[in-house]
Amino acid sequence: MAYFNKKESTGIFENDNGVYREYKDDIGNGSINSITQALGYHTDEVYSYFVPDGHSDKISVIILEIFSRNIIFVTTNKNVTFIVTKDIRKAMSGFSFDYEFKPNNIEQILTTGIDNESLRIGFLAEVLDIKNTDNYGFFYAKKIKTYLQITDGILTDFQYDDGFSTWARELREVNSTIFNLIVATAKKFRPFDTFLMNKEINLQSEAWGKVPYAARNEFASLHINDLGSINFYMIMVCHYNENITEEEFVHINFGRYHLDKSWEGTGRKYDYGRFSFQFDTDGQLLDYTGPRV
Repeated sequence: MAYFNKKESTGIFENDNGVYREYKDDIGNGSINSITQALGYHTDEVYSYFVPDGHSDKISVIILEIFSRNIIFVTTNKNVTFIVTKDIRKAMSGFSFDYEFKPNNIEQILTTGIDNESLRIGFLAEVLDIKNTDNYGFFYAKKIKTYLQITDGILTDFQYDDGFSTWARELREVNSTIFNLIVATAKKFRPFDTFLMNKEINLQSEAWGKVPYAARNEFASLHINDLGSINFYMIMVCHYNENITEEEFVHINFGRYHLDKSWEGTGRKYDYGRFSFQFDTDGQLLDYTGPRV
């Protein structure tokens, strides 16, 4: 009886100007991070796209440059001995740039890069198509709608172009009705202060992400204003032991609270909706009561 050895590959195919060649050089421990570094990239410069079931019978993971469709290499089973363009198209058929690089992912990628001092302006300019860069300054990345601060050639900070936080952008994307009500409320009470208006929107959006069941929370009806917007921030304070200072209380409820000038106890007392809050002379929360019937 004759026995034949089935040909195997390394299971790694590098993109060489659109041609996928089996990578046979040193791969360290064989992990995606190790292969990435062997190919000359920092691990913060790449994004791993795990191919959904049914989209490819060859390719399992596609490693791209961040914020792009630029494929660096793909991984396969070792019984795969070649990859052609048709295989790539099929594997990438479920890829959505807006989904893979949604606000939370953008923030995570940029924040990690800042922490590790790993994202250089030259690389960012290439993947984000930024023109006329320098080693110092702010540069706008239209592709991700973000301003990047570069210091000594390295990303050191970033800011979204609309002033909204990651949570606000996420809420706007998944539930525009709730987001628009939060915006309408902030505009009503801060019509001439865009900075503080956006700060309130960002705080409410972050609280929305914390409140169990969000708008369907069991306490939501206690915190709805005349515009139909829910004060998610105060739900966390009143019902989930979220701490709040007097300064924070005055900011998030600007124009919606009443300072009880007849109060003779310690510090200051405020009425907000069906609740009352007492702060000491240092602005720390002493007590709160409610809801009133």
